[in-house]
Amino acid sequence: MSAHIQALLGCGVDVVLDFPANTAVQRHGFKALAEAAGAQHLLVYLEADDELCLERLALRRVQCPERAAFDNETVFRQVSAYFEAPTAEEALSIEVRPA
Repeated sequence: MSAHIQALLGCGVDVVLDFPANTAVQRHGFKALAEAAGAQHLLVYLEADDELCLERLALRRVQCPERAAFDNETVFRQVSAYFEAPTAEEALSIEVRPA
């Protein structure tokens, strides 16, 4: 998929990636894709505390009951344990938004 993304970026097409970028290593990979294509990059960072995330998961379980086995507090805690907030040292273009 990297070659396809770089080809699109090389043509001047904006590409939005909705993939996990929860760690510095993952974000480095996305930044490298953009740089290899000579494209700009932007990380949109949604600031949300755990309480808000859990409230939204509860709502999602109501709206999409088929996701209830995955969208729960246990899985949330397992996944969020690996989260690393972006830092200035990563040299990313970051837009911080409230969730």
